[in-house]
Amino acid sequence: MRKQENRKKLDLPLILGLVLVIALFSVVGLLASGKQNNVDPSDLPSGGDNDIHKLVISELMSNNAGTYVSSKNQITDYVELYNGTDRAINLSGYGLSDKKDAIKWAFSSGVRIESGGYLVVALTGELEDGLNAAFRLSSNGGENVILTNAAGKIIDAVETVALDKNQTMMRDGNGKWFVSNFGTPGYGNNQEGLQKYFDSLKSDEKPEIAINEFLCRNKGNFLSEIGTYDGFVEIINTSDHNVDISQYTLGDSHSVPFRYSFEPVVLKPQEVYAIYTGKQTDSNLKYTGFTFTSGTGVIVLSKNGKILQDIPYNNLANGQAISRSNDGSYFNTSVVSPGYQNTPAGVEEFQKQFLKTPKGLIINEFMTQNDSYLAQNGGNYYDWIEFYNNSSADIQLADYAISTNSNVLGMYALPDKVLKPGEYWVLMCSGNPSLSNNSYYHANFKLGVEEALFLSRNGVITDSVYVSNIPYGYSYGRGGEYGWYFIAKPTPEAKNGEGKNSVAAAVEISQPAGIYNDVEKVIVEMKANGDIYYTTDGSTPTKSSKKYTEPVTLSKTTVIKARCYVEGAVTSSTCSASYIINENHTVPVMSLSLEPSDFTYVNEHASKRGIERQCNAELFEEDGTFNVPCSIACFGGNARYYRKKSYALRFASEWGASHLEYQVFKNRDCSSYKAIVLRSGSTDWSKAYMRDILGTSLVDDFTDVDVQAYKTCVVYVNGKYWGLYNIREKINKNFIQEHYNVPLDNLDLLQINGRVSSGSKTAWNNLRSYARNNTPTTEDFFNYMDQHLDLVNVIDYWIAEMYVANNDILNCRYFSSPYIEDGRWHYIYYDLDYAWYNIKMNYYTRYLANPNGIGIGYNYPNEIIRNLLKNKQFKELFLERLEYNFHNTWSKTNLNNRLEEIYQKLAPEMDRNIKRWNLSKSTYEKSVDELRTWIKDREGYIKSQTKSFFNLTTEQVNKIFG
Repeated sequence: MRKQENRKKLDLPLILGLVLVIALFSVVGLLASGKQNNVDPSDLPSGGDNDIHKLVISELMSNNAGTYVSSKNQITDYVELYNGTDRAINLSGYGLSDKKDAIKWAFSSGVRIESGGYLVVALTGELEDGLNAAFRLSSNGGENVILTNAAGKIIDAVETVALDKNQTMMRDGNGKWFVSNFGTPGYGNNQEGLQKYFDSLKSDEKPEIAINEFLCRNKGNFLSEIGTYDGFVEIINTSDHNVDISQYTLGDSHSVPFRYSFEPVVLKPQEVYAIYTGKQTDSNLKYTGFTFTSGTGVIVLSKNGKILQDIPYNNLANGQAISRSNDGSYFNTSVVSPGYQNTPAGVEEFQKQFLKTPKGLIINEFMTQNDSYLAQNGGNYYDWIEFYNNSSADIQLADYAISTNSNVLGMYALPDKVLKPGEYWVLMCSGNPSLSNNSYYHANFKLGVEEALFLSRNGVITDSVYVSNIPYGYSYGRGGEYGWYFIAKPTPEAKNGEGKNSVAAAVEISQPAGIYNDVEKVIVEMKANGDIYYTTDGSTPTKSSKKYTEPVTLSKTTVIKARCYVEGAVTSSTCSASYIINENHTVPVMSLSLEPSDFTYVNEHASKRGIERQCNAELFEEDGTFNVPCSIACFGGNARYYRKKSYALRFASEWGASHLEYQVFKNRDCSSYKAIVLRSGSTDWSKAYMRDILGTSLVDDFTDVDVQAYKTCVVYVNGKYWGLYNIREKINKNFIQEHYNVPLDNLDLLQINGRVSSGSKTAWNNLRSYARNNTPTTEDFFNYMDQHLDLVNVIDYWIAEMYVANNDILNCRYFSSPYIEDGRWHYIYYDLDYAWYNIKMNYYTRYLANPNGIGIGYNYPNEIIRNLLKNKQFKELFLERLEYNFHNTWSKTNLNNRLEEIYQKLAPEMDRNIKRWNLSKSTYEKSVDELRTWIKDREGYIKSQTKSFFNLTTEQVNKIFG
């Protein structure tokens, strides 16, 4: 690894706050007595109580691997003294030794230890000035460390035990010895002392050296000069003068911050220096001697025993690097350049040296999010890898294997095919070899957004590459003699097109997006490794947008979108942050941002289905938030024609996120969604607004019928108030998967008009045919239906539709999955905006038992429920469920309580919603009153109709309805 100068001056690094982790002591023995000490770490004193009242040896370390450095910045063992007397002690002439019969080192004149104070002596083994003793200790133990007074008399001694790396022998407040996994040199041997020691390591010095780049695990990113996959740490001189780095050390924790000391190397201003991590090899390359923890850890940079930087990393994938921007901020990337600057030019220089294209069979290009290239198998797209014969001889592909794991090189053996010089060959990565066809082979693995590829021959890696987060629509391919590039226009089976070797990191916005009430202003600062351009109208920033030169001051609700532009790099992804300022909402806030012209187009073409545009959605609520890219489209039937429209938000890789990973609804055991709906109120949008959520929420509480969960929120679009909405689950095959945690295969989801949302309607049509062609009054009929329908679900569903007298029965949905109750059909209850209107409606005769079918002005098939109602066993079950539902789901008490609950929740927000859409407050209040009247009277009509339809006695009716 080499060092490299940069002609561009970088800003001073951002010093991250020191995160102190208080470590618990591990007690292994009362060393003085030789007995086991089983004291739990939590029982150790947390304060500084101490019953030692003399001068003693209080701590020693014999196997230091980075816990402590001496005054000369050397990693040495040490002995610590404690003065438990009530006076200061002049230590002139006092001595220390590892022998009982010889004093090996004595304190010089003028050395004092204060009352209650600690003094640390480094064990350097050399005759040096200062508190540096001329002897060392063995980590194997068995030595006697003695402390003598000025007269040569031994006043304290301890026999050492074997210690692992960075363990110490300590005395507790009672004078008993124990072994600790951490040292507290200069401080008390307790948790408080450990905290004080950590605090003492903080440096207030303005740093001149900073961590510049870090790769924990090399996952095929590059091969070192000796052909190994090594991680590395790179530092940079951020000052305007030369700096000798021998004063600096590296560590991988706050308790062991000094594991590696840099050699005497002078760095010029803006010069970088890189060192490999891991154990030293036989080569001349420099290694730290240790590796960093994979996934989550910390990189600690210190100077002369004081911590300058501690950079934490969380869930950092192997192959992912942390890279420093020129403004001192850090970002994750898979494109590395150890020993060279973190710029496209630096990357190019590094790739010239380390990523030369080999001769023979090579990985030439691959694509991880393909939806446009090499369609096959009925118009499907798969991720792919392109191989190229970069030699002058024929190559037998069967001699090679490709893998995503360096430990399993034979994951997929290439087929028996000869590739001629200059020929390309593409392998599909569908994960299913049975999809192979005449044109393409399919591998038994898929490609992820973070991917390593290893090409091997006879168990030896011949080519490799690692990359993560390839921009959507791009491929990653070789650029000729050396280097890899992000290619905007992929070229499978052809020579690679032009590309760029890096992607600009997303802009870092320091002020968290969110809700800000009772403030005069919100100041937003941004950082990036390049030029920042931003917008405040929801549009995607371009170089024609406003350039960021100073913090942005906001005084009203605004969405900021920002992108970073770096010469020679792919433009960064768009960063969105919404600031809801002084709006004082009482419900969660959803902020949508998109190109204003796109939003206009979606609304103006609402009647045309299939139109969706790029969008970003942010939710803010008391106990959580999300910020996710998605698509937006108009949603619903009649709702498309109202001024206040409903919208569907869909999550897919092409829009920037394959899923929404957030628990939107607390009453659902699901935290991953493919789509959600923002429902305007639909037919009820200008009236009571609550018809749908009033009915479905009660069914959700008291039955097993599936309904959409809901969360009331206010919506902003590009910073403008858009009114009250209900976030709902979207009824599709993913809805079933999310509710039941079952696979999507063999799932049938149908609509009452025969439309197939997923799967097939064959099984449902067969059930309808059985209902039509068999005698409904028999026990066999009941048993057959019970085998194919969840009858309680079916009954509860139709009782619910009957109670609200739902006119819009088109959205009657039912589903079947072999993983749910052996494939029994279930109903889904939703879309009640056109319900609660005809209070006298007899649902039995108009819908359920109507020989002409279900509907008013249209007829949908009802032979299943109509014939089931002719069956005695089913009637008994129906009446049983009717009694349950009218004592629970549809009881007047529950209905009134739920209505008032929703009404009161909407009250603080409704006036603004009404004003936004120029609605009538009196119409709203009248509509709510109509619901109250419905609750008061609807049961009486159903009671009378039930008595007549089933020919019940008054006593039977009273039992059911109370």
